[in-house]
Amino acid sequence: MSELKMYNHLSGSNNRRDSLEQDLAERLSRETPRTSSDELQLAALLGKTLLEKNAELEQKLLKLQDFAEDSATEKQTLMRQLTEAKDSLQFSNKTCEQLESRAEEIEKANTSLAKLCESQQTQLEQKTAALQDLEEKLESVQRKVQQMKEHSECQTACRSCSNGNSGRKKTASRCGETSDDTVDSPTAPQGGEELRKAVEELTERLQTASYQRKKYEKGLREVLSENQSLSRQLERAESDLGELQARLRDLRGSHGATES
Repeated sequence: MSELKMYNHLSGSNNRRDSLEQDLAERLSRETPRTSSDELQLAALLGKTLLEKNAELEQKLLKLQDFAEDSATEKQTLMRQLTEAKDSLQFSNKTCEQLESRAEEIEKANTSLAKLCESQQTQLEQKTAALQDLEEKLESVQRKVQQMKEHSECQTACRSCSNGNSGRKKTASRCGETSDDTVDSPTAPQGGEELRKAVEELTERLQTASYQRKKYEKGLREVLSENQSLSRQLERAESDLGELQARLRDLRGSHGATES
């Protein structure tokens, strides 16, 4: 628009110069015959006027050229800024897509970790119940072993005191006191061999129960440790997800500001 105005201004100046020349020529043609001195004065005046107009037009032309150069430089600067803004916008869009993909992956990982924690919690409850049941069985076996030991001692005492009526009565009395949950001596296993086998069997069961108890306790500790590790991983994943969502909101906000 400014260049068009400048062009119109120059065109108007040229038109005024042509009009001035035409007026001078008409004046010369209408006047009576003049002397050579008058003609020289008119020619000098016309030449001076033309020189002044030419100088003025040259100045305006130089200004117009400077203005055109400045406009071209400004246009190049604006084009470069526009290109940079487009590149920045493309990078922001790509970053947003990457963050959205990462957020989806973290959400899936959080879901998987939550399911794994639930599964581990279920296993923990099952192993805890099994451990409690095993402890009850162990206590029962220990009681039976103790009863069998007391019964064995009672039988040994009965055999050693078989020649004395008084000793037999005392031993029988003690056997009756210490074997409330066992069978009476007439129906008890005959011979030390059967009793020894029973004691060995109960001892073996006791050792097996103790081993299983230690095994379950170790597994329980491992499950607890793994649950704690999974909980920490879940907390870190949730924290990372929150940071990514915040960055995504910031990028979307800057994206909207750039478009506006």
